[in-house]
Amino acid sequence: MAKQKSTSANTGASAGASSAHWTDEETTHLIQYLALHRTKGGDGINFKQATFATAVAHLLEPLEGILKENHVAGNKRDWQSCKNKWIMCKKKYATIIDIKSQSGFSWDEELGTNIGPADAVWWTAFVNARPDMKPFHNKGWKHFDDMDDLLHAQITRDTNAFHAGQETFESQQTPDNISDLMSFM
Repeated sequence: MAKQKSTSANTGASAGASSAHWTDEETTHLIQYLALHRTKGGDGINFKQATFATAVAHLLEPLEGILKENHVAGNKRDWQSCKNKWIMCKKKYATIIDIKSQSGFSWDEELGTNIGPADAVWWTAFVNARPDMKPFHNKGWKHFDDMDDLLHAQITRDTNAFHAGQETFESQQTPDNISDLMSFM
């Protein structure tokens, strides 16, 4: 027996919020919210229901530059739809990382892998093995940089935590205070 496609007509009223279409602006808004609350996601960036619930309220707020009285709220969302969108964003991000790591591929934020006619046969064979890469044939993903920042941001856990690029005690020494330090040795 064939599976029925899930719609609000055959799954009930609650399905609408979880399967609703997301605009690029709404996706950006969600990613920015989660970036602000990154510490709640822990090391694996796996947010809990409470974080997605507060994201729902955040998505109902007007975007920057829009006055509250001129704001028209977008699609009604629930915490589950935000979680589902986050999972899909992480999957797309991982797919693009895979594409970037493949020998012979280039990546462009606007054009994706930018496959031309000369590479079409090769790309088709590749996509047959990896269907998740098909959407990036000649189209990039505008959220990649934001996701990359979010998934690779470092969390300071202590005042003495080391971060590459951060000045160290030794780099803060000047010739004057080095001679003072040497007198103690």
